[in-house]
Amino acid sequence: MTNKYLFSFLLAIIGISMFGQGNTAPTMEPFCAGGSTLTFTSATGGVPAAPGSAQNYGCLSTQPNPSWFYLQIGQGGNLEFDLSQVSTNGTPIDVDFITWGPFPGPPPIYGPTNLNSNTEVDCSYSGSAQEDISIPNAPPGAYYVVLITNFNGAAGQISLTQTNINQPGAGTTDCDIVCPLDIENDFVLCPGETSIITATIEGGTYVWKQDDVVLEN
Repeated sequence: MTNKYLFSFLLAIIGISMFGQGNTAPTMEPFCAGGSTLTFTSATGGVPAAPGSAQNYGCLSTQPNPSWFYLQIGQGGNLEFDLSQVSTNGTPIDVDFITWGPFPGPPPIYGPTNLNSNTEVDCSYSGSAQEDISIPNAPPGAYYVVLITNFNGAAGQISLTQTNINQPGAGTTDCDIVCPLDIENDFVLCPGETSIITATIEGGTYVWKQDDVVLEN
């Protein structure tokens, strides 16, 4: 492995540590499910979803503390997700959602022309801390928008997991939109993952830098 690859690799390990979320529709963030759980910090502060982001929000009578995401379909098919939320002390708290799609992209995808009753796919406004999100017959390459809200408003964590992965007729999400680091030998590093590398350099000296700042060995 060359010094060039090692340098890029280390920066990616440092810079990619967890999933983020957009608190407004224009700043929506990508996610992919794969076989692992997506976990992110619950939005707080009481700011509602922007009124102009959609013609309506379906079943969501209120949209407090929003987290905006989009996903892209890899393999077409049906996608089922488990959505849950807990407070910082592990107590289950209410979580709600709405999804729209499919869209040709590219993201961000918002506004009443895109997010309306005609493109609504699934929605829940129950008082439950656990919800099931269903996206049926998703076409490959298409984009979907997901809005998750924290009705309780307490600080905590939201978890999202695809539950039908590898089942007959199941679709997949494309992780290329959130796993930008692809090094030789098909090694891919995604948010939330870490890896240890060993460098063997013959002769000379070297330093690691991030944003032109020398890092400690």
